[in-house]
Amino acid sequence: MEPSSFYKIIFASLPGFSNVIQYFAELESEEIERRLRVLEDPLGQFDSGAKDLCVKLYDAVKSCESVSAKIPWSDCFEPFLKTLRRFEAHGMISGTPVLGDTNAYRHGIWLKPRFLVYIAMLGGDEPWCRDLADLMSQLDSGNSLDGKKVAQSIKLPLPVIDAYFHLFESEGQGMKSREIGRSYYISH
Repeated sequence: MEPSSFYKIIFASLPGFSNVIQYFAELESEEIERRLRVLEDPLGQFDSGAKDLCVKLYDAVKSCESVSAKIPWSDCFEPFLKTLRRFEAHGMISGTPVLGDTNAYRHGIWLKPRFLVYIAMLGGDEPWCRDLADLMSQLDSGNSLDGKKVAQSIKLPLPVIDAYFHLFESEGQGMKSREIGRSYYISH
């Protein structure tokens, strides 16, 4: 039994404490509702331009020819600088800080794998993402996937496919190649 539950039971039997218990129950309820809102709409905790920024980021990913999840800086991101900083604070992206430069993203925006998959789904590629996840889940132990070949059959940008490789590896399902510029995955 959780300690707070134990105290609630004890104080519930004492006169005059029912109002205090009700107050704390309402606080807990509000916190649970806030957490659920963040789970249902992760961008809801950011400003109203966050979704527009995600669309621009995913458009940049779709134009990438390399396996890298690094997006080159564009002036179209300038109005979203504060949102980019908040995304970084939440571990969704990272920049390359330069001493004396207030824009840590001028040398590129690195998208974290989980965030990259999220914006791919947000960008309308959810059916393709599901197909890739199914393909990887059904892969027999010892079999491998070449990201470039997968990109030809499943219409996802190579950085998104590589992000899936990374996520499946982080869950112990296989191993992703560390070779720079390559996108390979082998299932366990």
